[in-house]
Amino acid sequence: MASYFLYMIVSFLGFLILIIINSKYREVSSVNIFLQIPIGIIASRNFFHAISVFYQTPFTHTVINGLDILGTMSIVCFYLYIRGLVLKSNELKSNYFHFFSPLLLMFIFLLIQFVDEQYKPLVRMTYAASAGMIAIFYCILTFKILHKHVWNRPKGILGFAEQDQVIYRWAVFLYICSCLLVLSFLFRIILYNFYDVIKSQSSSLLVSSTIWVGLLIKILVTPKILYGYDILSNKIELIATPNLAMDNIWSFKETQAITNPKDQRLTSKINPYLRDHFHRIEEATIFNKFLRNGEVSIEDLAKEIKIPSSHILYLFKYHSKESFADFKKIIRVYDALSLIKSGYLNTQTFDSLAVEVGFTSYTSFFLSFRQITGRAPQEYMLTGA
Repeated sequence: MASYFLYMIVSFLGFLILIIINSKYREVSSVNIFLQIPIGIIASRNFFHAISVFYQTPFTHTVINGLDILGTMSIVCFYLYIRGLVLKSNELKSNYFHFFSPLLLMFIFLLIQFVDEQYKPLVRMTYAASAGMIAIFYCILTFKILHKHVWNRPKGILGFAEQDQVIYRWAVFLYICSCLLVLSFLFRIILYNFYDVIKSQSSSLLVSSTIWVGLLIKILVTPKILYGYDILSNKIELIATPNLAMDNIWSFKETQAITNPKDQRLTSKINPYLRDHFHRIEEATIFNKFLRNGEVSIEDLAKEIKIPSSHILYLFKYHSKESFADFKKIIRVYDALSLIKSGYLNTQTFDSLAVEVGFTSYTSFFLSFRQITGRAPQEYMLTGA
């Protein structure tokens, strides 16, 4: 009975998350497809396992076996998902060859059912060895990507620190879960091939289902991880203009105590208009590209949006997680990303791009780009802009 409830919980959470991803996060579904595949398989598998607890038929047995075999794709999908999350290399068509190894395992597994009894031990050994090597290989590949691009990611500026921490914790959690699932999978293979199937299902399946419960709950309670490192870019592109695209930077509460008498007097004048001021700054800098004008000062921005410079100074001091200098870096780097996506570099150079978005030199552009995206501009292009 306990196993029934566990299977149903995994199934319910899995299908619920698939609905959420496809209704609220369609814009990043190209990355999430590699997360959806194992979730869909595991949700379906646990649903039929729950049914089989009370009602076993040849059909449910066949479906369960098929889904169990498909479950070998999970470790490959986790690798592709993490690579897409970090490197934005997320096109399904360019990753078909990675599914060759799970298909090979499926073929070997099916071969066990048809070969003569004298050859079955050899085929079982081949299946177990192949599964082990594939699982370990993709665990190593995943570790290398995480080590280079997540765990040793260059320290971002303040407004992105929270985002980086969210992705860092998610990557660590996902990798630990995937390693545990691999161990459970290998344990099950050993039991299946060398002991008995029933014991395999009653132990390994319960362990893997328990791991999946934790993994699915993590996704459910922290949905922002589905955006990956493109949280800001997606918001700027997708959120309607009346809303704030950079709400991870702006703060409606003071970020520090206001002790300066002059600033205290400004509080009552500015606080009622915080959203309007934030919106004006975003409209000028994000949508009207005001920061392309090179050495833009707060005074220049104040004239552009018709707000006293003292008010803008107040906003960046008490209601922004970024300094004005870092704010300019963020907007200009996003502007550069937009131009890259539109094909700017097909006819222009990186130096031209740096000047176009407002940087005074390629060096400052390079350092800011790497600080914010975690990659050099050339690396960004090579890994799928």
